[in-house]
Amino acid sequence: MEKLRVRMAEIKLEETRVQVMGKANEASEGEAGSTKGFGVHPVIAGEHIVRAAQAIDLASRRNAAPKRIVRGPDGKAQHIITEFQE
Repeated sequence: MEKLRVRMAEIKLEETRVQVMGKANEASEGEAGSTKGFGVHPVIAGEHIVRAAQAIDLASRRNAAPKRIVRGPDGKAQHIITEFQE
């Protein structure tokens, strides 16, 4: 679960970096820029969408993976182990 949080943070950071670079390029290109109005080049945006979809797919498979309840000596649930192999 922590790996997923880190990966989502990386994707968000990369998205922000690309948006800033897109705005800087847009400002330097003026009206002649092909990315005017997008803020992010369409190819780069597509790559980000693919990465986000992969992260969501991984999270979905982890959530759907079989789980095992570990019980303590008193029979109460202590924690849950997800049986998922990446």
